[in-house]
Amino acid sequence: MCHVICATSDCLFIDDVYNDARLDGRAKYLLVDDLGEEEAFRVYEEFGFENRELVWGYIGGKIGDMVSLFEEKKRGYSEKEALERMLLSEVDKLDELLSRIKRVKKKVVFEGEEMEIEESGLRESLSVFKFKEEVRKYVIDIVYRNFLIEQNILFYNPLEGTVRPQSRLLWRAIKEVNSEQ
Repeated sequence: MCHVICATSDCLFIDDVYNDARLDGRAKYLLVDDLGEEEAFRVYEEFGFENRELVWGYIGGKIGDMVSLFEEKKRGYSEKEALERMLLSEVDKLDELLSRIKRVKKKVVFEGEEMEIEESGLRESLSVFKFKEEVRKYVIDIVYRNFLIEQNILFYNPLEGTVRPQSRLLWRAIKEVNSEQ
């Protein structure tokens, strides 16, 4: 008998291990995810956040983003100012990625074939999140989907076959970048 515990945020790695090792029916995949709304609101209270609905709308139940918001508030920013600063940072990172891809064509190897990632393909892939926070994985071309997962832009849940932005804040940034087109 063997017990193995694997903790990673690399969901493509987990999917490969789970499927390539033929673990279906022999092992369990346990998703450790963000907090739900009720639990997040309790944590918000412990952090001293005042506008729970505003905070939920920006960061949801992601603990790391809660800590970042807390640190921004310690620097003297209001909740709204801090959340806007955090969003601006995510938008900037996403814009930078898209700009780099536009300037320097990114080549990836997929199933033994070299393919080029294009800015327009990335924008199209991200546009599916304009109205929905989560979609079936097949909605996005596999090459772009895997690239965005590797860049920690998207999160892939192999059990449900769904894809979503890594955080609520990133989802807002994706919507903002898409609205700027």
